[in-house]
Amino acid sequence: MADQTLQKTEGQLPSYLSEAQLSFITQKTPKQYIKTRPGPGGIPLSYVEVGYVINMLNQVFGWDWDFRILEEQIGKKQVWVRGELTVRARGHSITKGQFGGADIKFNRISGEPISIADDLKAAGSDCLKKCASMLGIAGDVYWKELEFQASEEETTSTQQPAYSHKVSY
Repeated sequence: MADQTLQKTEGQLPSYLSEAQLSFITQKTPKQYIKTRPGPGGIPLSYVEVGYVINMLNQVFGWDWDFRILEEQIGKKQVWVRGELTVRARGHSITKGQFGGADIKFNRISGEPISIADDLKAAGSDCLKKCASMLGIAGDVYWKELEFQASEEETTSTQQPAYSHKVSY
């Protein structure tokens, strides 16, 4: 019975989104938008900038989405936030929640925090990107094993950048 419920739920979710929307959010992220930075232990981490994610959300959902910070925490060396992204399509709402964090930046001379507000904004951006990846936006960047509908050939440099495509609902 549980398997039937799961299959039924999985079948319903894509019906909320048009084929164009599903195709757009599940495409491979164009290489020019994937950045790298050193992670823990110097291991390179791939990511996309928050502007890419915001632009994708605007293109796919026509600005009919919201992001809210539900709680925040300021530690000694890091800040974190818990947030929710809600998108609307065809009269339905889809909400994804996640955490995001950022290191606190300190003045090298005084040892005082430079701007906790900027650190919280960075944590909020991280949270938004994680929520959006749960919808499929840049999912291939954050989950390498994810299989996408778009093939490697569809993301060649001869195509327009992903953010400039128009989506029909």
